[in-house]
Amino acid sequence: MAEAGVKPQREIARLRAQIKKLERDRDRSFPDLGRATYQAFLDGRLTEPLLGETCAQIKSLEDQAEQVRSEIARLQAVAQQMKAAPQAAPQAAPRAAAVCPACGAAVA
Repeated sequence: MAEAGVKPQREIARLRAQIKKLERDRDRSFPDLGRATYQAFLDGRLTEPLLGETCAQIKSLEDQAEQVRSEIARLQAVAQQMKAAPQAAPQAAPRAAAVCPACGAAVA
């Protein structure tokens, strides 16, 4: 009789593992669904208002990211120009020439 209790438990465990695998496979499909929905939005084929709002938010985020990328490129160009420009050596303040107090001649 103990064996009868073990077989259903094994079968239950196997079936639960199968459910987990199916759920993982399903979850892996969501990004593809999202990409297809977003592409339909970009192509003007999306008619569902809620999906359109979400896609518009994504588009806004992409536009903002592109602006940030442009700013990074601009700053990198400025940094490159700063590196390429010859560094002007700071000019030393002119030293007062030492003068002999007796004759007034410059002393080296």
